[in-house]
Amino acid sequence: MQSVHIISAYDEELKYLSKRIAAMGGHAERMVEQAITALVNADPGLAQKVIRDDQALDEGQREIDDKAIVIIARRQPMATDLREIVGAIRISADIERVGDLGK
Repeated sequence: MQSVHIISAYDEELKYLSKRIAAMGGHAERMVEQAITALVNADPGLAQKVIRDDQALDEGQREIDDKAIVIIARRQPMATDLREIVGAIRISADIERVGDLGK
């Protein structure tokens, strides 16, 4: 997302992936914090909330994967852009895994 492209919609698509990754990371961080709090305080209600909240991370990963595939198919990115898109796919899977471990 460092470079500027002739087609501004392409830049917006790349920015969108970055924003969704950041949002997923924040959500996973909150889930882990809540899981630790639930464990320390023996709070089954909070633990159930963490388990329910994992669905949002699962959906976020699917959304990022789908969007990335569409970008690859439509824009045929090369070099840095392709690495960023593939990185987004990998990062979303890792963040989703953090959420799974939090529950």
